[in-house]
Amino acid sequence: MSTNTPRIRSLLRQANRTESAGKRAAAEELYRKVLSESPETIDAWLGVARVIKNPDEIKGAYRQVLLLEPQNIEASAGLAVMRGEKPPKEPELEEYVPAAEEIEIGPQADGDSPDTSQADGFDPATIELAPQTEIDLEPDTQKNGKELVSEHIHQAEASSEVLYCANHPSRETHLRCNRCGKPICTSCAQSTPVGYRCPECIREHEDIFYTATAIDYIVAAVIAVPFGLIAGNLVWFITSISFFGLIIIVFLAPTIGTLLGRIIMKVLGRRRGRWLPHLAASAIIIGAGLPLITSLLSVQLFGVIILGIYIVAASGAAYYQMR
Repeated sequence: MSTNTPRIRSLLRQANRTESAGKRAAAEELYRKVLSESPETIDAWLGVARVIKNPDEIKGAYRQVLLLEPQNIEASAGLAVMRGEKPPKEPELEEYVPAAEEIEIGPQADGDSPDTSQADGFDPATIELAPQTEIDLEPDTQKNGKELVSEHIHQAEASSEVLYCANHPSRETHLRCNRCGKPICTSCAQSTPVGYRCPECIREHEDIFYTATAIDYIVAAVIAVPFGLIAGNLVWFITSISFFGLIIIVFLAPTIGTLLGRIIMKVLGRRRGRWLPHLAASAIIIGAGLPLITSLLSVQLFGVIILGIYIVAASGAAYYQMR
């Protein structure tokens, strides 16, 4: 997604306002949302570097900016400060001193130019110019801005390790999972309230909440499959009621799916499993599969429509009931 899209610009403005209000966590979430949709947005990387506290992540954000825009002063200065160096200074404009011939003297009331040398005995030829004082500049200020940026980029590249995503070895990255330290690219990085994490750590954390055993899966299958077959045949019978059958299915299908999910959860003592929602949804689809095939073979279009609505609504309700 382009950085110049209205959505990205709107998210950046919102993130900047949130950051200005001192809400760092909310601002970080908005900046990371921008990066998830447009990873090449430099302002979002700089925003992340300003609001996060993890030094490694801050360095990674600055280095990502320099990969996208090698002459970015803010990123170069940020990295220099974190290394304890003096940040590069932006080129300053020289003070403008007008030449003597550019100084205009206002006209006198009578139109004659003043003759101060005659009035006060002042002779301009006797003025001695003071010798020009040579200003000792510090080494950094004697270089122009481009030289400073280039120097700091080379230092950053020399001190930074080239990392490649653990899941996509051809992708260079500066991000690491904040839990296991594994290098991850922007496609693998998943935003959490505590920072970026890899898919494996996310899955490992989720496994804590999944306590279902193999026996629980067998019990759930024994309940779900017969339930799905009975419900599927009931729907097949309702299709013969013509239009009224469609109305009944629209309201009945979500109820059937929800009921199946609650029965399974009650029997299992509310233990959850990663694949239990898929099992319940599959039982609904299998139960209505045979009637659906029959309707297709007999070219009963109305029956196909009703069964299709039932499968989508009931399986979806069962799946979300058990998540």
